[in-house]
Amino acid sequence: MELKPTLQDIRQAAELVHKHVSPTPLRHSAALSKLVGAEVYVKYENHHPINVFKIRGAVYKMSVMGEEERARGVVTASTGNHGQAIAYGAALTGSHATIFMPEVSNPEKVESMQNLGAEIVF
Repeated sequence: MELKPTLQDIRQAAELVHKHVSPTPLRHSAALSKLVGAEVYVKYENHHPINVFKIRGAVYKMSVMGEEERARGVVTASTGNHGQAIAYGAALTGSHATIFMPEVSNPEKVESMQNLGAEIVF
């Protein structure tokens, strides 16, 4: 059975997420509009507290987890943005994140996750 979110579900998620993540700007791009022959607007998802996209989903998921789930922590695999978002969400909610990454991962992203308290496993 497929579960589809209702409008109320979406509004509740937005309310939870906006406690920790501010809306990002939406700006018209004249260059892209000209290139594709249509009006193009760019959403600047890199303007979040940790400068990465994917933060909303991670913050939402970590916010709706029960206390027992948070106490166990979360585990994910990532090469960067997703891992940073999970590490941020875990830090916000008092949980622990273990992130599996390739050994050749971007050192700045690794450091960002570690600074947020995540355990990195290569």
